[in-house]
Amino acid sequence: MSVVDVQACAGGPDQAPRVVQDESFLHALRPGLDALHEAVGTHVMARRTWLRACLDHDDRYTPLAVVVPGADDRLEAAAILAVRRRGLLSEIVALGHGRSDAAAFPARTPAAAAALADAIVAMLVSWSGPWKLTVRHIDRGDPVAARVAAVLRHGWLVPGGNSPCLVLRPGGDLGSYAGKHYVKNRRRRLTKLAALGAPVVERVTRDPDLIAADLPEIVEICRQRDAAMGRAGLPATPSGALLFRDAVLAHAHSGQMLLVTVRIADVLVGYALCFLDGRVARVWNCRFDPAWSEYGSGRSAAPP
Repeated sequence: MSVVDVQACAGGPDQAPRVVQDESFLHALRPGLDALHEAVGTHVMARRTWLRACLDHDDRYTPLAVVVPGADDRLEAAAILAVRRRGLLSEIVALGHGRSDAAAFPARTPAAAAALADAIVAMLVSWSGPWKLTVRHIDRGDPVAARVAAVLRHGWLVPGGNSPCLVLRPGGDLGSYAGKHYVKNRRRRLTKLAALGAPVVERVTRDPDLIAADLPEIVEICRQRDAAMGRAGLPATPSGALLFRDAVLAHAHSGQMLLVTVRIADVLVGYALCFLDGRVARVWNCRFDPAWSEYGSGRSAAPP
């Protein structure tokens, strides 16, 4: 493992920040990194389990970490990055770039955040050859990103869009969250489904074995729906399909994956894969079989 001490520190951590460039660092940093992510509530798609799946199936980038150690192998802050060469230019991004919906610079304290930002800047200033740093999908107001952008001569922050968020409360019915037109159309399509005389079975599960058993059908529906919409989803390529599979199974086995399925006459017609991130369920991948679109199979799993 390649380790380089960075002599840039704003006070607080017990040891100098380090730059680690080696594919094994996610495993080597595992206990401290997991504890750091848990302590600060890092988004599930910026945590080690997701990043490990991305690293295993994306050979475009070489992983790179900047960490601020504390006492007793504790990590005070970390930036999990990756780099690839484009001619003479080194393109530096967050690990999982192009695959993840979130990136993070977790830090336990303001002092650790400042130390991490200064270490990132020191690494970049001493970089051999031209470089470009691009980190997308990071929280607005992130102190590390703000400090890095402020210190670098040609650094800036670009506002992005917000992800939609629906807060569900116990006891609410569908009408509390959807418009009258949606509710009316759903009832009409459920009536149409009932006319088929085939049972409609909805299931919500966190069981990793049940999720694994449904995965081949899920991948096929995802491909069919994406093709019908003229887009290429994650399972469209061999490497993307492997990443999709490993990410789902890894999070299922760690208790962080929720699967909602709808079957008609034992045929899977729609699903939703959701990351369980603390008390938040993050809908990640949801599709329905285009062959069942006239029956509103994508809506039939909504609460009655």
